[in-house]
Amino acid sequence: TAVWTREQTAGRGRWGRAWSSAPGKDLLFSVLLAPPADADLLPAVPVAFALGCCDALEGAGAADLLVRWPNDVMARERKIAGILVERRGDGPLVAGVGINLDSDEADWPDEIRDATTSCRAEGARAEPEPLLRAVLAGTADHLEALARDPGRFDAAWERRCALRGRRSVVELAGGGRIAGTVEALGCRTG
Repeated sequence: TAVWTREQTAGRGRWGRAWSSAPGKDLLFSVLLAPPADADLLPAVPVAFALGCCDALEGAGAADLLVRWPNDVMARERKIAGILVERRGDGPLVAGVGINLDSDEADWPDEIRDATTSCRAEGARAEPEPLLRAVLAGTADHLEALARDPGRFDAAWERRCALRGRRSVVELAGGGRIAGTVEALGCRTG
């Protein structure tokens, strides 16, 4: 099940950060899905959505798309889309996705203006409904690969990973930090 809109007034991202969108300018949707049968694959679900976004946005004309683990799609090192996957108890997964289509600098808060971009700013043209269908199809393909052909999933992830070779700091959910240069980044447990 997928539900989409062109306006969001109380969106949020990881760590409870606000996600804002200009009315009628972006594509925002949520997908309800069953968790993977293998719980070790759960951390890879946001990456599958990010890869699906990359494929769809590339098809619309955007270039140089990478995934900044675990949930950002980057175009030329600026965020063009964000994904948040949550689950309450034993319930289904809810994947929320926001893609900046036609918004521009005037629509973004000062604190994210220099780190944000949109399809229009990247010279891509995307209509919401066809883009939504393309993201869902691409995501389904990546989720299928994750479950049945992990090597294909890993290759797609490796090709799109924005952090490889970069110095990075990871803030841990329970507090604390880990710093270092990223050599490889897996997205499955076990």
